[in-house]
Amino acid sequence: MPLSGPRTAPGTTWMESGRHVGKKGLGMQYRLISLWPINKRNVGTNALESIGLGTILTQPDRPYTRVTKVGNTRYFEAVYAGLAVTQACLGCHNAHPDSPKRDFKLNDVMGAIVISIQLGQ
Repeated sequence: MPLSGPRTAPGTTWMESGRHVGKKGLGMQYRLISLWPINKRNVGTNALESIGLGTILTQPDRPYTRVTKVGNTRYFEAVYAGLAVTQACLGCHNAHPDSPKRDFKLNDVMGAIVISIQLGQ
């Protein structure tokens, strides 16, 4: 099954490829999150993501990073600003019927890319 097609938004492609990578068990995961997600499952789900989203809104040029621990396994986690870099981003998010925010402008922070890399024990 292809991850994108002529009518697939770039954000959707990112999300699908992130789910695909996450299922591989490579110790790395990534996904898109937002304070204004079109798909409600793309909200921040933990403290790191919530704090990261708040931080990148005021400092979009600097990722929010932390090392976290789940059980005995450590993870490097980073939240990078997801910017409205093209007119296509604006066209989709500002016009989508499920979008809770419809006034994005070029270079606005639309959300974030969250990357998690397993460091080991």
